[in-house]
Amino acid sequence: MAVATRWWWTLVAATLVAAVAAYLVASQTTPTYAAEVKLLVGPISADADTLRAATQIANTYAELATSTPVLQRAADSSNSSDAPTDLRERVHATASEVTRIVTIRAEANDPELAARLANDVAAAVDEVVSVGNIGPEGRIRVVDAAVPVADPVAPRVAFIVALAAMAGFIGAVVLVMLVEHLSDAITDPGELERLSGLPMLAKVIVPRHRSQAQPPFVVAALGPSPGNTSYHLLTTRLVARDERFPRALLVTGLTRDDPSAEVSATLAATAAAYSARVAWIDVSGSEQLQGWLVRPASQPAMGAVATPLVFEDASATDLQGVREILRRLLEQADSIIVNAPASADSPAALTWASACERHLFVVEVRHATRLGLRHEIESLQSAGAQTAGLVLAQRSRSAGSGSVERALAKKVDTVGSREASDAAPPRR
Repeated sequence: MAVATRWWWTLVAATLVAAVAAYLVASQTTPTYAAEVKLLVGPISADADTLRAATQIANTYAELATSTPVLQRAADSSNSSDAPTDLRERVHATASEVTRIVTIRAEANDPELAARLANDVAAAVDEVVSVGNIGPEGRIRVVDAAVPVADPVAPRVAFIVALAAMAGFIGAVVLVMLVEHLSDAITDPGELERLSGLPMLAKVIVPRHRSQAQPPFVVAALGPSPGNTSYHLLTTRLVARDERFPRALLVTGLTRDDPSAEVSATLAATAAAYSARVAWIDVSGSEQLQGWLVRPASQPAMGAVATPLVFEDASATDLQGVREILRRLLEQADSIIVNAPASADSPAALTWASACERHLFVVEVRHATRLGLRHEIESLQSAGAQTAGLVLAQRSRSAGSGSVERALAKKVDTVGSREASDAAPPRR
């Protein structure tokens, strides 16, 4: 079912394309029309021997109808230039051993021509068998003359379209299953949990686009509201793990496209809305560290406000320097949330993983691969990371950009609400 949900548009498109293509081809094919003439061999009633002989003769006449002399006579009668070999492909005759009825069926590209050909073949059979003396058992009479039929017998457009649609659907299913089998991509959240062995802590919504010129915190704060129950649920589950919010939480993605910055910043705003000071720092850039101190607003209705952090000279390239940065930040904040790139993109993530108390994976399923997941988990485990779980991120349809510029001008960002206050982490 999950596969069908992901690929439904492919299945529908393949079915429609196959059906439309079949309809266009079938509708442009020259139609074929058919007409039938029925002949009775022998008398209507007679003794048993006569009727038995008429039955045998009927089979002979059916074979005679497609013979070269008969077809040549029919072609001459209708002034047709077709050779007997060509007519033989369009003329068919059968005989019933019960009724002694010989049915001659002719096909042509015109209904009038089909009826005329059938009648001409029947007349030619009568001419051939009438030569010489024949008994009553060999005489024939026309029971049903051929008449033009307006409906073509081929192509059967509806049948062809239905068959092509079915073939297109089956072909798409086979292709999808092949892609699913050969692809390394993780396409199902359940598979992500099984392969990682980590619990899914929350599913969150993040902005579809983020301005690269502005700090991710501002964009995240003005995208999905931290009052969203998903972020409250994530905060609550992180608190429940250690009976308190982690003092230093590292947030990374599996790839550089995963929105770890947006999720970590919004998580910081959510935690701060519950009367906690949270330092959010971004170590994903190649330049100096970026950071914000997120704290409760003076008015509860405002949620939280954020001010930039100033970092003194400290090395963020070795474990001792990273621990010194965290120590200084904890003098100002109750908790620290660190956004870092995946270890595959930056070895610095492993240094921060060793220094932080907990680690959180942010993943967009469409970006995750089995190989990448295994590599990232093994790398972080080797660095001593204590991974709390996974956060499944989904992009929203839009994200406001004008509000970002206004917020930067004020240097104050109002985020969050007092929703779900029962999920608040305890004040330290």
